[in-house]
Amino acid sequence: MSAVSRQSVGDLLNELASVSEGPSAGSAAALACAQAAALVELTATLAAKRLGGDETMSRLAASATVLQSAALVALDHERTAYSEAAKGGNLADAADTPLAVAQLAAQVADGAAKVACSGRWPFTPDAVAAAILAESAATIAVLIVRANLRDMPNDSRLTSVEEASALASAAAGKARAA
Repeated sequence: MSAVSRQSVGDLLNELASVSEGPSAGSAAALACAQAAALVELTATLAAKRLGGDETMSRLAASATVLQSAALVALDHERTAYSEAAKGGNLADAADTPLAVAQLAAQVADGAAKVACSGRWPFTPDAVAAAILAESAATIAVLIVRANLRDMPNDSRLTSVEEASALASAAAGKARAA
């Protein structure tokens, strides 16, 4: 269990709003990714029931649970990654966690699109919302990785985060079109 999962939402938001060197946009991206994964878990579970116990949707719900946990772990890491990298004098060290968030977000957005495209139900807008949240998380992660790697234009993490963001955007587009 991640440390953040034991915090209230209000406490986490107060921490985000604090002017300390604590969490910031990278943490918000990880939180959005976790929220999106929770919505995928919900909607995939509901879709599985509507589809008579569909195995694909059941696996998707289980995968979303894992992705949500991974996003919360990333949020825990992101809370201190920037300040630790700044103290160490190398902001590039703070690029790995937002890259991981973007990659998680791409998977979450893909799952959300699959749910949204599986049928038209009252919860379909929740699946679309999950895709949009995941796309936003990936977009924010790109901003963070670019900022942390601004002095390293050839770093492969830049390409990786852009690819993950493009996948999340494509999946969100599919979900919106459903």
